[in-house]
Amino acid sequence: MSQDTIFKISKNAFADLDLQEQLDVFGSLDTKLQIDLIDEFHKLGNIAELQNFLNELDVHILQAILAKMELQVCREIVEVLKGKRRVKLLKIMVLEPNRNDLQAAVNTVELKDLFKFLQIVDVPTRHDVFRLLTPEHKVSLLLFLDDQEEDELHFQSFLSELNAADIADVLEDIDKDELKKMFLGLSNDLAAKALVELQNNTAELLFDRLSDDQVALYFPYIANDDVNDLLELVDDERRASLISLMSKELREDVEALQEYEADSAGDVMTTETFALPWHCTASAALKQLHTLDTNDPVFHVYVVESNQTLIGVVSLAGLIRANHAARLIDICEKDPIYATADEDQEDIANKFRKYNLWVVPVVDEELKLVGRITVDDILDVVQEENDEDIAKLIGVSDIDDEQESPFLISRKRLPWLLITMFAGLVNSIIIGKMMDITNVAVIAIFVPAILAMGGNTGIQASTICVRRLATGDTRQGKILTVIAREISVGALMGLVCGLASAAMVIIFLMQFPVDTEGITTAKLAFIVGASMVNSMTFSSAFGAITPMILHQYEVDPAVASGPFVTTSNDISSSLIYFATCYSLINYF
Repeated sequence: MSQDTIFKISKNAFADLDLQEQLDVFGSLDTKLQIDLIDEFHKLGNIAELQNFLNELDVHILQAILAKMELQVCREIVEVLKGKRRVKLLKIMVLEPNRNDLQAAVNTVELKDLFKFLQIVDVPTRHDVFRLLTPEHKVSLLLFLDDQEEDELHFQSFLSELNAADIADVLEDIDKDELKKMFLGLSNDLAAKALVELQNNTAELLFDRLSDDQVALYFPYIANDDVNDLLELVDDERRASLISLMSKELREDVEALQEYEADSAGDVMTTETFALPWHCTASAALKQLHTLDTNDPVFHVYVVESNQTLIGVVSLAGLIRANHAARLIDICEKDPIYATADEDQEDIANKFRKYNLWVVPVVDEELKLVGRITVDDILDVVQEENDEDIAKLIGVSDIDDEQESPFLISRKRLPWLLITMFAGLVNSIIIGKMMDITNVAVIAIFVPAILAMGGNTGIQASTICVRRLATGDTRQGKILTVIAREISVGALMGLVCGLASAAMVIIFLMQFPVDTEGITTAKLAFIVGASMVNSMTFSSAFGAITPMILHQYEVDPAVASGPFVTTSNDISSSLIYFATCYSLINYF
């Protein structure tokens, strides 16, 4: 009997066979047909009918099948397995890991069985399995472990192995009432690292549930720039209280950071640096490095004068390779890339991108070293700047916080909506006047298409130019080239869309005859096509030039890529259409 014949029989009557017959028939199929058979039951919603069969099937065969199936099918199969069999399956899966079947298994196995499984695997596997859990299962697992009083050491050990970012993810999803309990169950070091990774709204909730003394316990484990960021989440009175509980050194560092303007280099830098005098030898530098105690990783040795003026930098790799008797001044990279304390954080992010930096020193106006900015801080800056630009693109003050009330969110979004509404009313007036002057009602049919194409073209051009400015490419020649290119692109697209719209007008009027007030179909098609060309060309020019003008006057050009350009282009397109219609109807 061929496998195809066996498959047809098994597909139609497999569930009616007794258990041994099911095992025999299934074993006679190749892997592809085995998968097809189980997939057929899944499509029919009958996976549960295979429960006894799946619990008797060789676990190695089952794992091989699951490895080739979709995630949802894997989950349904694992759900019908018995608890011990799931654990046995997990043990095999981690030896031949496949994301789909392993993820399905770990998210369906009972918590007590999952915990037993995690205890017998190595640490890297434990981390991988934990990251495959859904947010709900992560929370449930940690709460389950926390409730096992006799396994408290296991709980603490398991938590200590996790990455702080993974723990922060769990704290983001945990119930508010459990947040404090879970957080206080962490070691001070791990809790401090997780605190830095939390979203602002979750950190605020946690601060509300902790006393000042409890919060201050974590500050020694956090870099001073991160401490400064956390202090911005509390009011002035509590900030002063928390600062008073800090060590003298940390208090001085934080107070120094608070002197700098928001969004400047001084605001995002850490004052923890590894700086040595120029005459220090490589050997002496290495000895001092061994005793260095910082909360942020060290990438370079900064070579300074006696008055802390920055001379150069030495990478750790260069320090290790150097002759131990060599002086730092002889092995350092002189005139390094640096940032000034009052430099805008967006400009610094552009330096990191342009020069492929991991860290950059920060100096004051006298070129004295005052701190450094690491790449992890710059990633946060880039995210913050992107959020800010996206907010301006859609016409709001900033990206909404999850904890903000609908009233506050509405207040942020309403200004540009009211402006857009006003512009829409102006457009209506323009269209009404156009109808009165031209006495041709049919031209109003094509207004929405012309406005939409003009608006879309303007948004495309302005977005390209804003992006160019955001990356720091503001050279005059480059800017003029970009503007010229966008205008050319707009004109070309306008020509294509103009011809297409003219053809569609002719087809429309042939299929749905309307009163054109004596204007020929060809003339009306020409009016619409010409208006489309003019509107799209002008919108491209306006969308490209506006961000550049705003940039020259030190106004954020991202404003130009949102409702401002759309609203302006709608009015401009209406006027262009009106002028084209009036000219062609009355003078040609």
